[in-house]
Amino acid sequence: MAKVGATAATFAVSRDGALLCSRGLGFRDCGRIAPTPPDALFRIASITKPLTAAAVRSAAARGLLDLDAKAFALIGVTGPRGRAPADPRVAEITVRHLLEHRAGWDRAVTFDPVFRVAEAGRELQIDRDPTPRDLIAWMLTKPLQSAPGERAAYSNFGYCVLGRVLEQATGERSYYAALQKLVLRPAQIADVKLARSKVSDRREDAIRGDEALRGVLGDTSRGPGGAAREVLVF
Repeated sequence: MAKVGATAATFAVSRDGALLCSRGLGFRDCGRIAPTPPDALFRIASITKPLTAAAVRSAAARGLLDLDAKAFALIGVTGPRGRAPADPRVAEITVRHLLEHRAGWDRAVTFDPVFRVAEAGRELQIDRDPTPRDLIAWMLTKPLQSAPGERAAYSNFGYCVLGRVLEQATGERSYYAALQKLVLRPAQIADVKLARSKVSDRREDAIRGDEALRGVLGDTSRGPGGAAREVLVF
């Protein structure tokens, strides 16, 4: 913890399926008063992506989703006011391309749209909190940086699109509901939640030592800072 500057941590040790030790260390609040319980909730940030990927592959295994289907034909998102995508190659992006970070967006060349949700809202001229679909519509006004499938480039935004694919494949109203249906309930996992950045929105058992990140991450649930960024706590 000292090496990485962590103020809270949990660890568990098991052997042959039996829990031998489970412990919380440090404090779960900014004031360093409340000890960290063994079952405290922590943000898992981009480790959310393997769970999303597991949900996509589960949907494919159940026959709910074809990995080679065209993603935007599935989700039915268009550009602002129904306009066609600025880059026609978007129509060739498959679910597999999104899964493998090969859809054609490259944040190293341009920017990472999941951290530009407020800008998206201004450009779309909407007077409410932007949704993931709003962010996708906004990005359809931008060109790809490479042809779909041509090369790999890590993409938070591609996994935002996958969230909408999961909603469509399962008929659920939200990414989190789809994740519950495909991964969490089958694995009997009950303590994974969608993260909340605002202190007032957080569960009592969630770690609150990362309030300084709010300006970077924005609110992961709503608000102009990051309504389209889906991050889990585990």
